Amino acid sequence: MSKDKEINIPDLNKKEVKFIFEKIHSLDDCLEELIRKKLSAHRILTKLSSWFIEQGFDGINWQLDYLFEDFSCKKGNTKNNFSHQTLQVHGHFLGTVDVYASELISNFSEGFIHFLVHELLEMIDNVLYLKKLSFVKSHILNKISKDYVTPVLEKGVSLIIDFLNQLIPNESLYLIFQDQSLSQETDIQYLGFIKNKMVYCRNNINHPALENILNSKSKASILTLDYEEYNQLFKADYSISKEIHSIVNGKHLGTLILCLEDKNLNPFLQDILEILVEGLHDVLTMHIREKKRLTRHFSINCATKMLTDTSYRQKYLEPQLKNCGILFIDVSGFTFLSEQILKHPKSIANFVEGWSKKAIDILYSYDGVYDKLVGDCVIGIFGPPFFELSDKEVKIKTLKCAIDIATMTVEYNEDPIIKDYIRTYQQDFKISVSTGINFAPLFVGQLGPDKSFTGLSQGMNNTARLQGLAKSNEILFMKSMVDDLIGELKNYQISEPQFTHVKNVKDPLEYRKISISLDK
Repeated sequence: MSKDKEINIPDLNKKEVKFIFEKIHSLDDCLEELIRKKLSAHRILTKLSSWFIEQGFDGINWQLDYLFEDFSCKKGNTKNNFSHQTLQVHGHFLGTVDVYASELISNFSEGFIHFLVHELLEMIDNVLYLKKLSFVKSHILNKISKDYVTPVLEKGVSLIIDFLNQLIPNESLYLIFQDQSLSQETDIQYLGFIKNKMVYCRNNINHPALENILNSKSKASILTLDYEEYNQLFKADYSISKEIHSIVNGKHLGTLILCLEDKNLNPFLQDILEILVEGLHDVLTMHIREKKRLTRHFSINCATKMLTDTSYRQKYLEPQLKNCGILFIDVSGFTFLSEQILKHPKSIANFVEGWSKKAIDILYSYDGVYDKLVGDCVIGIFGPPFFELSDKEVKIKTLKCAIDIATMTVEYNEDPIIKDYIRTYQQDFKISVSTGINFAPLFVGQLGPDKSFTGLSQGMNNTARLQGLAKSNEILFMKSMVDDLIGELKNYQISEPQFTHVKNVKDPLEYRKISISLDK
């Protein structure tokens, strides 16, 4: 019996050379067939075992380490172990093989048999290496697609990092990425892990050295430093970095930096690292795509907060019946503005685009949700998605938002382009808004075929009716809001209760109104 005996190349006679040549040629044909048929690891081992017995060996016992599942296959007479050898490729351990010799094989010298087995296994281990790589890749990709790819960035990254740590020992690792959903200017974020525990997360627990670079003019360079610069930055003896690029347009999404315990990363682990980088790409892409989708209705801070909870869709987006603040705010005299002053469709579109963006920015600053833009009317909802505020706080935010948008619109008259239009076409015209606000039950959440975040109720309809009644620079609000808003309205003249009958509603609507001054 021999265990990993050092293989020496013996002096071969003609009979031995012919014997080796025949075995190598036969094994080569066998391996080509196995590769062509794309058999499973178990089938490959079974076929190879049969081949060894057909070639005159008594039996063979394979023990392969596939990281996630050990394969073994024993065939033939395995009473007398003749040779025990290790399978490895580029220093990567694949497993062990026990080969059992028959009397036919035993007619040759022990040194020759060891050499023969070694040469045959050298051919086989490359096939097994590729099979193992395929097996591990399939396992990883299956896990990633089923469990790891989630819009909740920290969750998805943490799972993949945990997986990576099982395979590649490291002291720490950092994921630095561009979050294009945060603003027009790309923002750079990062997550840092030490010994598999997340320690750094930008805007939560900052990494001092990273912050120094990110607060400088050359912050984008953080994604493309060389390994020596990363070593210095993270105080590592040895690090490697892997760039993550969009598969759609090739854009540089981020960089993964591993600070390794052992700088000798064999080819197998390098291949596995590439697979895990693909998983990080999928997580980053899904996170950014989902955040962009959410910011169609929510502020970036709100979307970011939602995407820290794996059950955010059920908690915050599924429709539910809740009391909400409601805002309808419309540009007064928009028809006149469009037809007599702006006139050209592009000029009208530019105005609506510019004004509504400012209005929605104000809406977000009060934690409001953008429902939709109907013509030139912005509709906002207050309370969702977290419903953390008291009813009074929601009412106050709804009112203050309405006042600020009305004030912004008055100031919009000073915009040089608008001012020039008005001076040219209608000198006494002033841009203003008419507003209705309310606090009422809403069935609110993602509704309709496109799953837009909106609300439905009689209260929503009544708020639209109030806005239709409001005149230029007036804010009309329902009776349900009066008591909680009195303290906020001490600088405004509040009207006496007003009543109006509306179609298909039995009781008249009762409301109050305030006016926003045009004085600068």
